[in-house]
Amino acid sequence: MNKAFVIFIAILLSLSMSAQTTWDEVMGKLNKASIAYLTSFIQKDWDTYMNLTYPNIITMAGGKEILQKIAEENISMYRSLGFEMQSVKIGEDIRSVDSPEGIQALIPAAVVMKNGAEQVEIPIKLFAVSGNLSETWKFVDLSQYDAKSIKQFIPGFDKDLLVAWTSN
Repeated sequence: MNKAFVIFIAILLSLSMSAQTTWDEVMGKLNKASIAYLTSFIQKDWDTYMNLTYPNIITMAGGKEILQKIAEENISMYRSLGFEMQSVKIGEDIRSVDSPEGIQALIPAAVVMKNGAEQVEIPIKLFAVSGNLSETWKFVDLSQYDAKSIKQFIPGFDKDLLVAWTSN
């Protein structure tokens, strides 16, 4: 076998593995940021929560104080029903696309709650976007939106992710 051909194949394999590692790193950063976003909510760490929230959601809610009040009301509603938020889980079926806004992702997740001895998982879907190759992520909990309203809050929401979200 030609030595140059073997070197060429080795370089291609190396580049392929390097690209895979890079994508794995992106998904690892997304997973870590998703957990941080949801954990900040259940722990009422409002500074972290607001820093990880998609900016237009904050603006359209009327500011950080109002969004925090809405979040606190959601937590209070569950508490009034006897539920305490315990932890969060991130699903494996993450869908992602490249868009003009950057990497966009649809993330299945759950908030684990306890009511006495009973434990329940409340499924949610998160939307995330990173305009800087996954160094930072901004999130939206999609449970409060429908397909029409989300386009007002996030005009660049990728149409393929929109279809994936609304078909589940």
